Amino acid sequence: MTPKERQPRSDALAHRSQLLDAALHVFTEQGVTVALDVVAERAGVSRTTLYRNFADRPALLRALLIHILERLAAKAHALSETGDADALFEFLRLWAHDSVLTVPLTDYWRSLPLDDPLVVDLRARLLALVTPLLLQAKAAGRCREDLEGADLLLIVGMFSAARRGRTPAERLQLSDRAWQLITEGLRTDARETV
Repeated sequence: MTPKERQPRSDALAHRSQLLDAALHVFTEQGVTVALDVVAERAGVSRTTLYRNFADRPALLRALLIHILERLAAKAHALSETGDADALFEFLRLWAHDSVLTVPLTDYWRSLPLDDPLVVDLRARLLALVTPLLLQAKAAGRCREDLEGADLLLIVGMFSAARRGRTPAERLQLSDRAWQLITEGLRTDARETV
């Protein structure tokens, strides 16, 4: 295969990535019902290119949820590689920030039925992400022994109250406070001071 034959695939991947990044910003700023032309314009591609990559709005939103998960996976992997016993807590903070900074997408995620195949798949992938961090924290004695991966999914849902902040900065501040309160209850040393 010549480089010229590989070029369209490379361009297609670049366009898809541009569209996902643009959609993340546009949907976060203007909501998930904004005209898709705005997404194409922000990405610097034609409307045809957008629809070649994503047949409709639900297809784009679903791909975007996977894109966000892949970004979280990269963060989880990087934290796991540090070997830091508190990597789990740092990951929860990053996850909380992502959820309050992408409110319209979080709302879309929450609107999907629990038995939707995408929801089932993403929940399984999220559990796979947090499990190594959880095991690392448990091995170091940094978190409660009874803590399970499913508990972490529940906890991140609790962070959603921080979405009520009026500005992104206020949402981040509320998110950090919720993270502090919740994670203090997860740590083994917190139970000793109660």
